[in-house]
Amino acid sequence: MAYPILRQTLMRLFRRRIYVTGLENLPIQTPYILVANHVSYLDAPMIGIVLAVERNARAYYLTHKGVAKWFGRLIGERFLGMISIPPDNKAQVIEIAKTAVKAGKNIGIFPEGGRNYDTQQLKKGKTGAARLVLATDLPVVPIGVIAPPLRTIGGAIKTFFFTRQPLGIVLGKPLEFSSEPGQEITKERLESITRDIMGAIGELCHKIYPY
Repeated sequence: MAYPILRQTLMRLFRRRIYVTGLENLPIQTPYILVANHVSYLDAPMIGIVLAVERNARAYYLTHKGVAKWFGRLIGERFLGMISIPPDNKAQVIEIAKTAVKAGKNIGIFPEGGRNYDTQQLKKGKTGAARLVLATDLPVVPIGVIAPPLRTIGGAIKTFFFTRQPLGIVLGKPLEFSSEPGQEITKERLESITRDIMGAIGELCHKIYPY
């Protein structure tokens, strides 16, 4: 009950703080995969607010167990949409994500892994998003998060509530990657898809992807 109430109250209030472009690119039908650059603790909440208010939808983020445990089940899972995953078992991560997709959940991924404080260049993208795409054939929605690089939760809260720093979400056109039944998933294929994804993100957040 708490989440629907928040969506109609605080999230609508917070939505005014975020400028959004490309909303028409967000698929009407779910589920889909959201991929974005990662600059601060504001990224997931900002995307979540936009989805909740504009599409009555949620994003569920694949999050390492240690981080999800730190936030706790009530906040991490129910409010922030964290899906706890093991850090070193790629096959298990994909199965967890596929289970979430079958339940109709939109999956959010930050392919850079950790937060990136470089204002000019994206980190080398990890191939997890590409693996999930090939395992589910879902459309991929690239997102550019426009926000200052913030290293602490306190800094993120201060920036969101007490400054006029521009905070934006830029949605790109969905990317489609199909896989044939029985087709081998090679390292080259994963890296090619990852480059396409990261290139699209880079164009939206105005950062280069040199890899």
